[in-house]
Amino acid sequence: MSRTAKRIILAVLIVLGLLVATALILPGVLGWQLEKNLEAQLGGKGLQGPDGLRIQLQSFNRGWFQSQALLEVRSPQLPAPLQVDQTLIHGPFYFGQLSYGRSPLVLLASKARLQFRMNGKTEPLASAYTALDPFMHVYSEWNLVDGLLNLSGNAAWARLDYQILTGQAELQAHIPSLQYRQTPGDLQLEDLRLTFQGHIRPQEVAVGELRFSLQQASLQQGGSPLQIQDLRLLLTSREASDRIDLNMDLSLGMMDSGEEHYGPVRLVMELDKLPEDRLEKLLARQALISQILFTRMSESRQQQILDQQLLPVLFPLLSESQIHVRELLLHSSDGWIEGKMDASFKAKEAVRTMLDLGMAADLKSELKLSRTWLLAAMEMQLRQQLDKQSGANPRPMQRDQRDEDAWRQAERLLENLVQQGYLRVDNGVYSSTIRINDARLYMNDNEVDFISLVQ
Repeated sequence: MSRTAKRIILAVLIVLGLLVATALILPGVLGWQLEKNLEAQLGGKGLQGPDGLRIQLQSFNRGWFQSQALLEVRSPQLPAPLQVDQTLIHGPFYFGQLSYGRSPLVLLASKARLQFRMNGKTEPLASAYTALDPFMHVYSEWNLVDGLLNLSGNAAWARLDYQILTGQAELQAHIPSLQYRQTPGDLQLEDLRLTFQGHIRPQEVAVGELRFSLQQASLQQGGSPLQIQDLRLLLTSREASDRIDLNMDLSLGMMDSGEEHYGPVRLVMELDKLPEDRLEKLLARQALISQILFTRMSESRQQQILDQQLLPVLFPLLSESQIHVRELLLHSSDGWIEGKMDASFKAKEAVRTMLDLGMAADLKSELKLSRTWLLAAMEMQLRQQLDKQSGANPRPMQRDQRDEDAWRQAERLLENLVQQGYLRVDNGVYSSTIRINDARLYMNDNEVDFISLVQ
């Protein structure tokens, strides 16, 4: 054997030796790094999130090729603590991948069990498998467990394929049937479907097409049952340079809360030329938006959050964008409204409050409304106004008297709107072309004189 051949063989053996050493040493290093990161982020009191959410690391048992981690999730919205029991495989081989038709090479894989800890017992909820391969491809599959959640024998699942380097993502989920009967509420749903295809890049706005549909759902919580039928959503975002065009098509067959009934509902809306960087800043405030929508707080506190924390990121976004409502249809127990609208926002002075934002609007809409919807909307506003006035008096107005006064004022206000040409009436249908420009309100090309309306 020549000296050159011997050198080649030696080089190959050295390379193979290094690869074997790396394959043996790297998993232990990854396991140690995982333990340190989880303890730093979720150890002690854990990670605190919005609305009382807390994620805490309960235990971590590190091995050389795989480790065991137990996480606990607590939230006021959960009926009991949620436990995530994970087996973490830190490679470099996991032959369980072969059952999914994939290469056994992995950087990190996780087999997880989700379970509720209720009344001293563990109730299974879901199982999941996630893997990251050396090509930066993430594959994840989730399956709900028929037990605490009654799935009526049907498979309920979610699957995600995500390429980190390119951002290409595909998400699919389907729950044919689900019943959850546990205090404080009972939940039932039929035929929930979700799909997304597009690009998701870290710290960027997702671009693609999202489809969501729900055939039927009901939630019984206390004395306020909620029923939904035939909910559909198509959300499409397209990227053009540093701008995003967002289209939404929402339809609802019926929603009944026991006190209010809605349906059918249809909303087709386009948001054009949204600056991507400013949209990212608004989405970063999701916790604040959730707090306003789902947390009970005073009206003054809501207004303070809107003016001081959301408006500074909302107005810069709207000031460079255009809003088009191509179709609006809303039927409710109070009546119905339909129409379309175009809007943009330009301010001559600083915008510091939501009222300033309304003053900056350049809006044009065409609306048709039923008499009952008009009266109900005006009565609600008048009742709130009378409540404020009554609260400042030593002898507050009785509720029945307040409602009667609001009804009389609403009837008189509606009559004035028609008499002064702000509203047209044709076979019981009210209509108007509404414009807002330079902080002035026009209805049917007539500038509205608010003083004359209340006389």
